[in-house]
Amino acid sequence: MPSEHSPAGREPIVTDEDLDAAIALCGGDPRLALRAMFIAYTMLQEQAQNAVSAGYVRRRRERTH
Repeated sequence: MPSEHSPAGREPIVTDEDLDAAIALCGGDPRLALRAMFIAYTMLQEQAQNAVSAGYVRRRRERTH
């Protein structure tokens, strides 16, 4: 999936060079690079959910007594 096929002629968010560097950091193992990406994505998603105010999300308040 070459990065030159970005929508509307925009620059890709992640270039092929970025992907090559990530794979190289993982010892050349693309599965390990993909696993690291999923772990990082999950962590960012959890941080974003924790940053959302309870006023915007129906969330059960914890009891303090």
